[in-house]
Amino acid sequence: MKKKTVILFLDLSKAFDCVAHELLLKKAENYGLRGKAQDWLRSYLKDREQYVEIRMEHGHVRSSSRRVECGVPQGSVLGPLLFTLYINDLPHFISDKADIVMYADDCALVVSDKDQAALEKKILDVVNLTRHWFDCNSLKVNMTKSSLMHVRSSHLTRNLWYVSLDKTLAKDIVTVSDIRFLGVHVDSYFSYNLHVDTLELKLRQGSYLMKKLVNYCDLPTIRSVYFSYFQSKLVYCLSSWGFISAGNITKIFRIQKKLYE
Repeated sequence: MKKKTVILFLDLSKAFDCVAHELLLKKAENYGLRGKAQDWLRSYLKDREQYVEIRMEHGHVRSSSRRVECGVPQGSVLGPLLFTLYINDLPHFISDKADIVMYADDCALVVSDKDQAALEKKILDVVNLTRHWFDCNSLKVNMTKSSLMHVRSSHLTRNLWYVSLDKTLAKDIVTVSDIRFLGVHVDSYFSYNLHVDTLELKLRQGSYLMKKLVNYCDLPTIRSVYFSYFQSKLVYCLSSWGFISAGNITKIFRIQKKLYE
C-alpha cells in the first residue's frame, strides 16, 4: 500500500521580530561561534533603538525612542541567516514524525503514513510538537493562516481520501488544493500547471517590453534587460518545476521563440 502524504505549510507571526537575543547567542555558541565572534554578534544585536517618524509637507512628527529587546534586523543580509541559525534545531525536534523544508521563516512539514488514522494522529503530534518548540523559542504559529495540502498521485484517482482535523487542536488549519511556496505555485498533483500559467503571463509581459525596447536601446542594454527580467523568471527554481508536461514546456518555448523573431 502506498503512503498517504500531506504537507503542512506553517505561517509564523512576525517571526523575525520575535527572535530572543540571548537564546540566539546561546545557539550560536553551541554551533561554535565563540570569543570575539560571539562578542561581535552580541554587539550587532544589542543596544538597538527604534522610533516612528511621520513626515509631512510642513515638518515631521517623531515618537520617542524605544530599545529593541528582541528580533533581528529585517532587510539586512544577516537577518535571514541569523533566523535560520535560530530555527536550525527544529528538524531534529520532529525528525521521527515529519520531514521539513525551511527557508528563513517559510516552513513546510511533510507527513506520511500508510494508514489514514495513523496519519491523522501523526499530523496532530507534529502540530503539537512544533507549537511546543515555537513556544519554547518565543515564536508563534498562526494556525488560521497555516494550510494543509493533500498530495495526490493522479487526477484519475477514485475515492479520494481526506484527513479530518475538525476535533483536534489543528482544526483552524485550512485545507487547500494549491499554494504558493517560496515563489513556486504548487498544487496537490505537483503538475505545476498554475505556476506555468503565471509564468507564461509574466513572460508575455516581458516579451512585449523587450520588443518595444529594441527600437530605442542598444544591444548591451537589451541583453541586460533580458537577463534581469526575462531569464531570471524563467530559471527561478527550475530544478523544482522543470520536469513538467510537454504541453507546459511548449507554452514556455513558444514565448521564448517569439522573443527571438
